[in-house]
Amino acid sequence: MHIVCTDEDTAVEVLLTPGQAGDAPQFDALFEAATERVPDAEEVVADKGYDSWAIKGKVLDADLPAHIPSKTNAVEPWPIDEEAYQDRNRIERLINKMKQFRAVATRYDKLAASFLATVKVVLTFVKIRSFVNRT
Repeated sequence: MHIVCTDEDTAVEVLLTPGQAGDAPQFDALFEAATERVPDAEEVVADKGYDSWAIKGKVLDADLPAHIPSKTNAVEPWPIDEEAYQDRNRIERLINKMKQFRAVATRYDKLAASFLATVKVVLTFVKIRSFVNRT
């Protein structure tokens, strides 16, 4: 599951891929959806799975800072702002909120389409719950 979010309650895009698929090949679709739905984004924060010069170049071409740490075997490590990279825990918090729902945590659905529908329903519930908790 590949997710783009703006905070721990708001998912922008969700993609499902087979378990053996890497993260980096999904970046173009995720980035396109994110820039389309969140045109005022200030930065891109991602994990090491998205570490490639092509991805970082695409982010920099969009005039956004790329907070993507280099893999441990990188010849030229990419400098990142550690304080900005700490915001990546927002996606982890969103995933943990999703895992509170057993159908997502254990993936009961056999078909990808039905699992994606379950994920979207859960994400909607998480967003609604955040509004209710604020009041």
